[in-house]
This record gives sequence, C-alpha cells and structure tokens, in this order.
Amino acid sequence: MADLPVASFMAPLPRQVLKWLQGLRLSQQTGKNVRREFSNGYLVAEILSLYEPQDFLLNAFGQETALDKKIVNWNMLKQIFAKRSMSMIPAKLIDATIHCKPGAAECLVQLVYSFLTNTSLSITLPEQCAFTDAEYQAALPAHARATMSMAIKNNMRSLELVSDPDMLSQARKTNQIISNHLDTRRMDRTTNPVRFDRLVTDDTGHTHRPQPTMEEEPAPPISHTALFATRRLEATKAATEVGVSTTMAGPVSVTTTKVERV
Repeated sequence: MADLPVASFMAPLPRQVLKWLQGLRLSQQTGKNVRREFSNGYLVAEILSLYEPQDFLLNAFGQETALDKKIVNWNMLKQIFAKRSMSMIPAKLIDATIHCKPGAAECLVQLVYSFLTNTSLSITLPEQCAFTDAEYQAALPAHARATMSMAIKNNMRSLELVSDPDMLSQARKTNQIISNHLDTRRMDRTTNPVRFDRLVTDDTGHTHRPQPTMEEEPAPPISHTALFATRRLEATKAATEVGVSTTMAGPVSVTTTKVERV
C-alpha cells in the first residue's frame, strides 16, 4: 500500500484514513469532530472488535462521555494495546485524546490505522505529546492572537485537574504555556517592531524608531477625460494657426484670437 505523507499533528485526517473509517460502517458518524468522537475510546474499541471479533468484548465498553467512564474505557484499551504490542501509542497521547486536545485524536486514529492495515505512516508528534493550539495561533494575525490568560484557558482543561490532581505537574504545564506565549511575543517584537513601537539599533550603534517602509505607488494611467482634453488642445492649436475661431469648454485653458472677415 502507498505510504502516507508526513503530516503535522494539527492537520486533519488524510483522505485515505477517512475513507477507511467510513468503510467500517461504525455505529457513530465519524469525520466531523474527531476529537469529540474518539475522546471516550468507544469507537477505537469498536474498530478493534471488527478486526478481532473472537477475542474482543465490545459490551464491556460504554458510550458515556463522563470523565470516569472515559478513564475506564481507555484503561481497558491500554491493556489491549499492550497485549497486541501497540507500543507506538504513548500514554500521554491517550491522555491528550481524553481531554480533547487539538490534534491528539487525529494522531491516535492514524496510528491505529497504520497498525491494523499494516500501512507505513509518518506523522509529527509534539515534544512530550504536549498538544497545544500554538500552530493555530501562529497562523492568525498578530491582533487576533490569544492573550496569556486565554492561552492558559485554551490549553488547560478543567478536567485535567480532576484526572491528575498533582499540583506540581499542573504548575509545570502552566509554566510551559506561559513560557511559550512569552517566547512568541518576544519574537513578534523582534520581527515587527513598528507594531510595538520599539526602538531598533542600526549598524552605527544608534537607537531610533523604525522607519516604516513606504512603497512607491505606480503612476495612475491617463484617464479618458485627460486624454480627450489633450486631443482637444492639440486640435485647438492647429485651428488657431490657420486662423479659425474656436471655443473651448472644460478644464483646458486655451486662448483664441478673433479674425475679422473682409
């Protein structure tokens, strides 16, 4: 089978994986909101039951979306992953899928697809499976990006405090989000000093405000009115030279001479 291209963890499911999901005829519709559809683990269990129905009890899994039900489903799936040597699915990726982190469910579905169909797959996972909306924020203009408080709210789920009550672990996650946000702001100030009214240092060592780059606008084309006036002016001059009286109307200023008839 053809290899899938290398994809970013924020990219949607490839077309080949979507066709595979639709061909399985699962009990729930898939593809519209992958992070919500696969967060409780029931669809993953249903996919595994289709490939190994004799060794799999789908009735043991629930379709509830409560946090405790999700944890129960995924704990059973972790045992199944270990029995089938599916070590390519890390525990942190499962935790990110439970909390609907952006891009986590897409990565997990593609890894399951790669294992079950024996397809070579390349996908980029973030460091330590820390799924954030940094890639989405980078695509936005500077004025539309999230503030520090919104960055914490967008990347920290309230249910994470319930599933992982360790305050030190939560503090490390929060500090990492703040550090990434400050690094992004610092880079913006360097690349776009005009927006932040920041002084820059030139080659001579002097500091000054950055001068905005003004591009020269192209000369406007000659309008029909100006072209018509130019032609009238040329015709008037020619008529004056031969002694014909003319009358001009419009913005063109022309002096005519009157010729007395004998």
